This record gives sequence, C-alpha cells and structure tokens, in this order.
Amino acid sequence: MQIGLPTNGVYLAVPSTGEGTGVIGTADPNWSLPQTAKVLNLDKVLPGTNTTLLNFNAQYPWLNHGYRSRWIGPTTDALDGSPAGNYSYSRVLTLSNVNPSTVRIAGVVTSDNEVTIKVNGVVASVIAPSTGFSYSRWSEFLLTSGFVDGANTLEFVVNNAGTTNSPTGLQVRIDSAYAISNALNGGGGSTPITLSNTGVSSAGSLLTSGPDPNWKVKIGAAAPANTYVLAGSAAPFNFWMQPGPASNWIGPAPDQMAGSAPGDYVYQLQFAMPSITGARLALRIASDNNCVSVKLNNQAPGTAPPPCSFSAFGQEIVFTSGFIAGAQSTSNTLEITVNNSTASNSPTGLRVELAGSYTQAVAADFTLSALKAYDAVTAGTGQPATFTARVQALNGFGGTVSVGSPSVSPAGVTCTVAPVSVTVGTNGAADVTVSCPAPATAPGVASVQGG
Repeated sequence: MQIGLPTNGVYLAVPSTGEGTGVIGTADPNWSLPQTAKVLNLDKVLPGTNTTLLNFNAQYPWLNHGYRSRWIGPTTDALDGSPAGNYSYSRVLTLSNVNPSTVRIAGVVTSDNEVTIKVNGVVASVIAPSTGFSYSRWSEFLLTSGFVDGANTLEFVVNNAGTTNSPTGLQVRIDSAYAISNALNGGGGSTPITLSNTGVSSAGSLLTSGPDPNWKVKIGAAAPANTYVLAGSAAPFNFWMQPGPASNWIGPAPDQMAGSAPGDYVYQLQFAMPSITGARLALRIASDNNCVSVKLNNQAPGTAPPPCSFSAFGQEIVFTSGFIAGAQSTSNTLEITVNNSTASNSPTGLRVELAGSYTQAVAADFTLSALKAYDAVTAGTGQPATFTARVQALNGFGGTVSVGSPSVSPAGVTCTVAPVSVTVGTNGAADVTVSCPAPATAPGVASVQGG
C-alpha cells in the first residue's frame, strides 16, 4: 500500500520488510543481508504469555510486528541473538523514465540497535538510541536525494551494540514511494514548442547561479525584474527538492537563506505559439510557499491549480485554450503567483517544468500512382497494355481530380484513360484505367498525371 501519488507520478517498487510473507522463519523476498534475512519469531522471548512482543529487557520492549510490515533479522528466533556488529539490509531500486531528483520515499523504521539509512552508499539518516530506544517506537524517515538513473542501492545498516551475542532486527514500513515521470505530457499537437524550465539557460542547460535568462518576476506594481537561480547555500535545500537535472529553483533575490519580504511574487515566462490548432501546455510546479494562481494570457486553466509544495512537484496543470497565435517569443505570457505567507522575511522560490505543442497545418492533397510497380511497363513490342492507376486523397482532401492524357515513351503511341476525371470522398480513393496499343518498334512506358 502506498499513499500520496501525484498526477504524472510513478509508484516505485520499495516494499516494507516482511511484506508478502507472514510466515515466521521464511526468507524475506525483498530485503537481503549478506546472508538470508528471515521473518523473526518474537514469541520465544516470554514463554507462556502467548505474546508476539519481544522483551529481552522488561523496561524497553520491541514493538510488535506491524500490520503491513514484519521484523526481519539474521536468525529465525530473535532471542537466540547474533554477534555484535553491523547488519546491512539492502535492496536495489531501478529507476527508468523518471526524474531521479523527484524520488520521494517516506516511511517509518524501528530497529535494534541504531540504524543508519544510506542511498547509494551515502548516509541519509541516522536513528540512534540517543534519540530514544530505536526498537521501542517508530521513527519517521524521508529519502529525497542521492538517487540516479538506473540501479540504486537502499541500505538500512543496523548496529548490534555490545561485545556478545544479543537480539537484533529491523522493521521498515514504507508509506509512500514515487517519482515523477520524465514524460511530462505536453503533447496534443504534432509539433513541440520552445519552452524554458526554471533555472536553465536559453540553450536548455542547467544553471547553478546568476539571473535566469527566461523567467521574470513582478513584485507589487513594479515592472518585471530578474529572477535568480538558487543553488548551494542560497536556499534551504535540506527542505526543498534538490536541484536538477531538468530544472532549478529561482527566486526574487539570489540569496534566499536571507529570505524575501512577505507577499505575492508573480513569475512570468513568455513564449511563441505558431498556431492555436491542437495547442496544449502542461506544467508542474514546486514552490515556497503556495502557488495561489496560474494564468495563461490572464486566463486560468479549466480547474483550480493544486496545492504546491517545496518538497515535491504538484499535480500536472494543463492548458488547452487561451493561447494567442504568434511566432514571436512574446506572443503568450504564463504567470505563476507564489505567496510568501510569513510575517517577516523568509525563503521563497519557484521551480517549474513544462512542455507544449500545437498541430502544424498540413495541406490537403492526393497521389496518383500505379497499383503495382510493374503495371506501367507492360507494353512490349507487338503487345498492347492496360494498367490501373489509383487516386488517393490525403490530409482531408476530397473532391474531383482530372486525369490528364497519358504520356508515352517512345513517342508515336497514343494511350487513353477512363474515366478522365474521378470524384473521391474525404481521404478516399478512386481508380482509373490506362489502355495503350502495342508499340511497333520497342517496348513502351506510359504514365499519367492528375490535377
């Protein structure tokens, strides 16, 4: 079970410990130690109590098995104990067709003793007894960084403290695991338009500092001003989504750790839309604080924008109307208003990824061709020839086509076509017959044209 999947999100295969098996002593099919990780028997600790609570110390009991997770460990019976040292429970998570920077894995963990959570070998969280007995309560964790395209290794490294054998185990419950698909659905028409995500250059490469060349911001009644790319120590990235690979954070000032004044910040992007036929614009937003409005040429989308967060992209927002046809880069204006809802200066910023397209007009037309490649070359010396040609309507064409007199090589042979004109329905077809007498001296080739 997972919760919190946004539109355009993709569930990730990160099961809880013991998920898929409730049988004591069986191997966990999802998480592995260097040896087999087994679902632990907790009943052995207090004989005769018929309890599933492991209690090797009456004051500090282990939590029970969860309703969606189980304790796992290197032995079948927890009370048998295991040698002191580290036990690394791992799982490979493969990412494809998603943006690794949007991965979000949230859950709770309990362990005996301290547990260190790693993503691709880099420590993401340490849950230690000093913060409370780690085996007697759930501790929350959130993993949002360190992921890459392809194979990723998740590790929960449990330290069995002491110098002698003692109980050790791990229980993890995954509540949410997802990432945003790379396939932001800006399609609709056949031709993509040029759009710039926040924090990228005009050529599309990721920026790490300086003004954003494509996005402006309006503050109050002032004219649109520069926005600035935020990276490194310029913003609270311990809370915000990590930058890249397709976009970066921008703000009204280059240092958002110093913050910006409370109020509304109206971010603007201008772009061309050569045709409004089949026009479509799709975008997803992360912001601090909330995005209170999204408008295209001062018009809102068909539905109110979803709530925005600084920890993940929100649901996809789609425009299918409100465009202005024009090839100039200033033909259309997208505006996103972000409210910095604090009483004093605080960090604020915006991150947007978007895609769009339109349907390029294709002229209605038709083709006229022989039904078989060899039909037009059948008149040998002393042999008459007849072949069929087909008028095929294309791209919504429909109407009357006049078929001209066949041209023949060598000259001196007169061929006929019947009928001399045909009427085809929209995207339909009609046939004509070309008849040629026998050439007297050499094989002949006949062809026809229509108009």
